[in-house]
Amino acid sequence: MIRVFLGRAGHPMSVERAHRLWKQNRLQVPKKSRKRRKAEARPRPERSRFPTGVWACDFVFDACANGQKLKCFTVIDECTRESLAIEVAGSLRARHVISVLAHLVVERGPPAVLRSDKGTEFITRTLLEWTLELGIHLGHIDQYDAEGISLTLRTDPQPDRRGPFLNLGLVQKSQAVTRGS
Repeated sequence: MIRVFLGRAGHPMSVERAHRLWKQNRLQVPKKSRKRRKAEARPRPERSRFPTGVWACDFVFDACANGQKLKCFTVIDECTRESLAIEVAGSLRARHVISVLAHLVVERGPPAVLRSDKGTEFITRTLLEWTLELGIHLGHIDQYDAEGISLTLRTDPQPDRRGPFLNLGLVQKSQAVTRGS
């Protein structure tokens, strides 16, 4: 690059000579700067402005001390940040997810939007038909679009009591999570 500028100024030189001068004067070769791409305008999900406007649901995974894997289905109200449900089981299928959500709809009324990731439990035909019947809009988000929105809840209700909590079995852990103790 400097060779081109010197050539325009009336001092032409070869590539080898320019390289030799750079080496003699211990100059650093300028690093190539990358072209910055403009960020594509991705639609960000809007936060709810009223209770039961948007419910966010996701799964949290944990394990018992004996190695048994646990799956926790969590539902929160985005406006109030209230935990509406935590369902703990070894396996949670779409029908179980629908039954938990149906219980919440009976108790609190249907939300305007049910926001989740694109997990297999959230994109099944049965869930899509159920939400369509109730007029609930599904707001699927991608993993990288979840900035600022916490969709998961901790499985340990109190981190300072984590030691005894880890030694519980499936039934005791489910009861402890539901009680919040």
